[in-house]
Amino acid sequence: MDVIQLEVSLLDIEPPIERVIQMRADSTMWELHMAIQGAFGWSGKHFFEFLCQREEGGEVERVGLPGSEDKTPVRKAWECPVLEILPEIGEDSFYVYDFGDGWRHWIERVEPENVHPRRKNYPICVGGTRANPIEDIGGPEGFMDFLTTWLDYRAGRIGLESATLCYSKFLLHRYDLVKWSTLDPRFRNPETELKQVLRHLDFE
Repeated sequence: MDVIQLEVSLLDIEPPIERVIQMRADSTMWELHMAIQGAFGWSGKHFFEFLCQREEGGEVERVGLPGSEDKTPVRKAWECPVLEILPEIGEDSFYVYDFGDGWRHWIERVEPENVHPRRKNYPICVGGTRANPIEDIGGPEGFMDFLTTWLDYRAGRIGLESATLCYSKFLLHRYDLVKWSTLDPRFRNPETELKQVLRHLDFE
């Protein structure tokens, strides 16, 4: 089985949250979407799209969930092979999740490392840095505001009463800035998820 490796970085926050994903080379962009969802702990309840530019200065191709209000064509992610978008080592693309909060991810195809010759179940996460982001917190800007409050609270610069004016006590106590492991991701079944999406959006 051929395997590809992708480095995915969450942009617009500092330092970035990163994940390294291995998946089957015959995967679709929908399966890549689901792999990124699992690697970063996203819930999948928001819209997404990939933005792909084959040549510098060329037209940007959109891959995701086509809709009647789209001003430019959007290819169906489940019909688009990953290797068509990222055919070579060094190719890159952008993945945007939640158009309201605007979580942008940079994806680069890299040389696979330490591929287990007998493994059959993919995708897997083989590396990464920092804990998952927090969904529905206002995107990168809202997340950075939360981190400032969280760090001030943990350092004793502000009290719990001030910290909970904006964020719940549960969130402040639960969050851990660096705690993360390659065992953490929970990858949902892409076929099951796709059937639910197609049924909900009434795709043919």
